[in-house]
Amino acid sequence: HIGTPGDRDEIVNLKRGGHFNLACQKHFKVTHPNVESIRELNTGGVGDHPNAWYAASVAYNKLKSGNSVKKEDKEESKDGKKSDE
Repeated sequence: HIGTPGDRDEIVNLKRGGHFNLACQKHFKVTHPNVESIRELNTGGVGDHPNAWYAASVAYNKLKSGNSVKKEDKEESKDGKKSDE
């Protein structure tokens, strides 16, 4: 299960209300504990593009495991494309 019953209800209600980006952002926060405390992590596009969600998740897991994050992982833009594309 993902998060608490309240978390799941909130995600489903956001989705039902057509707020898909907010549902994705909530899902990301629930599945990545303490994400807001990691300054090096760019989560700006998490709700806007699947590639941004994936890139932020990979960067989160690298940072949580003590590995460094590449510059391009930090610069993921809101549309899910790297800044040099």
